[in-house]
Amino acid sequence: MKLILSILLVINMQLLFAQTNDVTVLNNLLHNIDIAKNDTLKARAYLAVIKFFKERNTDQAIYYCQKGMAHVTQMKWQKGIAVFNLNFGNIYSDIGQFKQALQYQKSALQILQQLKDTFNIHAALNDIGVVYQHQTILDTALQYFLKSLDVAKAMNNDDKIALAYNNIGLVYSDQLNHNLALQNHFAALKIRQQQNDPDLLAACYATIGGEYVTMNDTTNGLFYLKKAIVLFDSTANERGLASAYTNYSILLKDYRLNLNYKLKAQAIWDKINPENPISISNIGNIGLLYLDVARYDTLQKVKRDAILPSSKNELLQKAQMYLERCVNLSKQTNNISNLSVFLGNLSELQEAKGDYKSALENFRLFYHLNDSLYSQDAKNKLAQITVQKDIDLRNKEIALNKLTIANQQKIRWTLVGGLLLLAIIVALLVYQTNNRKKHNQKLLQLNTELAEANKLKAKFFAIISHDLRSPIANLMNFLALQKREPGLLSQQQIEQREQKITQAAQSLLDNMEALLLWSKGQMEQFKPNKKAMTVAPIFQYIASSFDTVTTVNFQFTGNDSLPIFSDENYLKTIMYNLTSNAVKALVQIPNAQIVWHVFKQNNKTVLSITDNGKGLQHEWVEAMRNEATMVNSKTGFGFHLIKDLAKAIDCTITVTSAINKGTTFTLSLS
Repeated sequence: MKLILSILLVINMQLLFAQTNDVTVLNNLLHNIDIAKNDTLKARAYLAVIKFFKERNTDQAIYYCQKGMAHVTQMKWQKGIAVFNLNFGNIYSDIGQFKQALQYQKSALQILQQLKDTFNIHAALNDIGVVYQHQTILDTALQYFLKSLDVAKAMNNDDKIALAYNNIGLVYSDQLNHNLALQNHFAALKIRQQQNDPDLLAACYATIGGEYVTMNDTTNGLFYLKKAIVLFDSTANERGLASAYTNYSILLKDYRLNLNYKLKAQAIWDKINPENPISISNIGNIGLLYLDVARYDTLQKVKRDAILPSSKNELLQKAQMYLERCVNLSKQTNNISNLSVFLGNLSELQEAKGDYKSALENFRLFYHLNDSLYSQDAKNKLAQITVQKDIDLRNKEIALNKLTIANQQKIRWTLVGGLLLLAIIVALLVYQTNNRKKHNQKLLQLNTELAEANKLKAKFFAIISHDLRSPIANLMNFLALQKREPGLLSQQQIEQREQKITQAAQSLLDNMEALLLWSKGQMEQFKPNKKAMTVAPIFQYIASSFDTVTTVNFQFTGNDSLPIFSDENYLKTIMYNLTSNAVKALVQIPNAQIVWHVFKQNNKTVLSITDNGKGLQHEWVEAMRNEATMVNSKTGFGFHLIKDLAKAIDCTITVTSAINKGTTFTLSLS
């Protein structure tokens, strides 16, 4: 939010001070600044004024934060500087200016770590995690929340531990990992139930209820949200009520009642913080409700009035007003999660109004954001962080156990030393030392094998997900075309289309069955099982797998009866992946062609795949050839995985490419 003009600030201040009670409280807080007898008390007085303004007037909160920062800077009070940096960060975070928020919060964290102020270190870690969560950078947010949990446990502070559990649960909730989300939320609830704070307990109930809302579990959702609303109402907690009303409305099937709760919640959000992510989501859901009434309540079973007009055009106008406001606020606050959801709804609205160009643009952006937000890569990052956290905890437990054992041994030998002869003591020490070395060697070997197995399994399942994605996408495209434009096809074309869909489904089933059978056989050691065979059945497998790709001419040349000695499943996976990449490279290429060729060269069987696409850029080819290159989605990550599989079966892969002349990958089998 940008700073508004001074005249508007004056108007806002007049509206803010309209309530006599607030004026009295503010006057007392400002008076405390004037009468403070020492610098520390004055700094705390500034903090009290900032807290008063945070949810009432952002510009005034920033103003007094600047004055307080100038005061503690003049004092050269490092802790005070850190605390005011945290307040700056929280203010900018609330209004969606995340870059500024992180600058202040990270500066505060650096100072607090130097001061070893664990209480405020926890606050800084938590606040930074919240900012990353608002930006949907979930892996980084989770790292900061896990660090805050460690600090809270070290302090043995139940309140901070519960807060960390709750935030960790929210990260998993954003990734739709409901089991881990509820596991952390209930851990927080267990602590809150032992505390005498109705607001904190109500917040836990509301969070759990909201999670059940996303799971479409109406019974549990209503149960926990009703408990939250009762507690929030008893403490007059407007923010809590707004959040609970928002989630509660989603579970109501009655359009009228649903809309009433949404509007009731939004009235509170618009008053306290319309840029809150829950507020933005509620605005979008109001627009979606108007759109649903316009689309589905054609018989006007829902009572119509000024809030729900009878005209379909008026309903669509209201839907557009709320959805556009939701999208604009999401962009303004960089809230990718809400933006990815409601761009799709706005696209549906624009399609209903006949604005197909805007609908298509927004749908493309929705698809891109949704794919990046819920991609397997994002889930893998969160899973990796969680696993690493468990490993670190186990390592600490092992270290503690080793220390305990060592201490026990020292005590034991000390007691025995007074009773036994020196020779017996030496013998026992030698025996224990050798025994411990053996166990350590076994443990080291097991850890090494476990780490290697985890790496191989991660690569294996990355290849499986990659290979299944393309045929599933082809099948979905066939089904979507038949569903959306059935009138464009003749009966003969429909029958041909259905035959292709059946073939695509059968091909996908065969691929999945082959991959699953292979995975079952490889789950123990992930080692290749070489045997004598020919390339003919693999050529048949590739041809049938891409039978539905009608835009590319596939050719299989050479003597396919040449003997080879390799693992059939590894080779199938490698050749399928290279073929899939070649098909993608030939999109919109006229006379597209892929040629698989088998031949003998230097007493080795050689397989090559050639396409007539645009060719690869020179830096891409060099990145693929160079083992030391840092791999990512732009430098051939999939190709490096394929090279790892090829290496396991003693196969060498090379690539040649020329711009506008196509690309050739060559497999040389020992």
